[in-house]
Amino acid sequence: MSSKDVVSGRVVSATTRDSYSGPRPPSTWKMRSSSEIRCPAAVKLNITSSMARKEGVLICVLIVIMDIVAGILGIEAQVAQNKSKHLRVFIFECKEPVPEAYRLGLAAAILLLFAHAIANSFGGCVCIFSTEEFSRSSTNRQTAAATLLLSWIIVVVGFIMLIAGAMANAKSKSSCGLPHRHLLSIGGILCFVHGVFCVAYYSAATVVKMEAGMKMARDVAAPTTAERVQEIQP
Repeated sequence: MSSKDVVSGRVVSATTRDSYSGPRPPSTWKMRSSSEIRCPAAVKLNITSSMARKEGVLICVLIVIMDIVAGILGIEAQVAQNKSKHLRVFIFECKEPVPEAYRLGLAAAILLLFAHAIANSFGGCVCIFSTEEFSRSSTNRQTAAATLLLSWIIVVVGFIMLIAGAMANAKSKSSCGLPHRHLLSIGGILCFVHGVFCVAYYSAATVVKMEAGMKMARDVAAPTTAERVQEIQP
């Protein structure tokens, strides 16, 4: 079987190549390999990866900003609550509610949920359901699964603390009960920790997706046994 060249998007056999009088391709043109002809997705893989990296940076910045703002609001809510009048008798404490602490704590809890939703929506679900599957998985997949689990634990604990601290200031009259002075500040600190784990999870999940896409592109671009036999036959 005679060799073939790709000229101006058309296939011209070697016997008629010398007699070809049409326009010649510029020297800057690159010949397409057989894998690129077989799988156009492989040609676009670098472009897709570059776009994914830019999108990933923007999403990570957004998650970090939202978690930082949520943490600051939680700490500010704790500061506002500490300024209220309170009376402690044995293990019980009576205090006046602080509307500002209620608003700041509620806003911090909402921002924490939004940051978590963004990280999970764009990162997807990278889950591992057994120890055997965990041992067979790549390092990036193991990291994604571990950080996903930790981020869920942190968001649940942080959200409960922020909501509990905020609702303690939602009443219109003074109330007495067990002291819970540091719920808002601990919830705010957990917002910072949540941002770290969410960024780690999203980064690892993005790498896992890129690895899966590259593997699929290589499998599709690889010539089959029938194609290899056909190329070897004269």
